[in-house]
Order: sequence, then C-alpha cells, then structure tokens
Amino acid sequence: SDALVDELRAADIVVLAVPMYNFTIPAALHNYFDHIARAGVTFRYTAHGPEGLLKGKRTHVFAARGGQHGDDHSQSLFLRQFLGFIGLEDATFVYAEGLAMGEQAREGPAKSRPTAVASTAVALAEAVAAPNTLPRVGRKGSAMAREASRQRITVAGRYFMNSPTMPGQNSSGTNT
Repeated sequence: SDALVDELRAADIVVLAVPMYNFTIPAALHNYFDHIARAGVTFRYTAHGPEGLLKGKRTHVFAARGGQHGDDHSQSLFLRQFLGFIGLEDATFVYAEGLAMGEQAREGPAKSRPTAVASTAVALAEAVAAPNTLPRVGRKGSAMAREASRQRITVAGRYFMNSPTMPGQNSSGTNT
C-alpha cells in the first residue's frame, strides 16, 4: 500500500472510473480504498474530527450505471464521503447513466450536460487512454488537454479494471 499512497501523493489529478455493481462500488475498488486509507498517512484524527491529508488535488469520478440514479445515490454519497475523508474534497462527477435502458435513455442526460464538463471528460479520457504519450494529448488544442499533458495523473481505476491483483500482491491476491 506504500506504493499506492506514494502515487496518490505525487498526483496532481486523480481519476476514478467507477462502474455500479449491485448499487455500490466494485469490491476491488473498495479493496483499493482499504489500501490507501491509512491513519497518520492519508488522514489523521484531530480534536475537531478526522482530517484528510491528500489535499489540493483535482479529482474526477467517471461513473457508469445501467439505470438512472443521479448524484444523490448512495454510491455517489459513499464516494464523496470517502474521498473527502482522505482530503480529496472537491471531486467532479461525470455520469454515464441509463446504459442498460436503451438508446433514448442513454442520450437524454448526456445531451443536457454542460459543455465544460463534457470537454473535461474528453480531455481526461484522452490523457488516461494514452498515459505514455501525454505530451501528444494537446494536439487538439484544448486548454484542458494541454493542462492534462503537464500534470501527473493517477488513474486509480487501472488497478481494479485492468489487473486481477493490486501492486504488492501475488496472483492469488495475498500480500507479497
């Protein structure tokens, strides 16, 4: 978990790709959260309550859902609570909802999304899709893409979406 915490500390931007599994986050993402939530490292307890120690990082959550659940759903509330607990207090959420409800349901919310949020999503998605070629992200000339190419972006989702194990674990999922 030291490597995961070090990666978060070094990041300017944190990106989470979060599908909805049974009305909550995937177990592997929860496992990732368990690895990075460390007293005295990513949060501390004070006389006024807990304080997150990973402050000053822009955080973007891309949530994919089969139904229409909105921002007040327990999944979003849990993510906001956990991210705030470790200091990532100002997270931007972008939802892809209605994915299991047919074409008309998928298009409805996306058409009403503000252009700025959509362009942020596109620029970050481009940067995340090609992390080894970040300098080329600015080729379309968008300010967000240029900024993303200069930032250290941590993509937490890659640990639970592309790998059966977390860093520091062997193939059976136990710590090494």
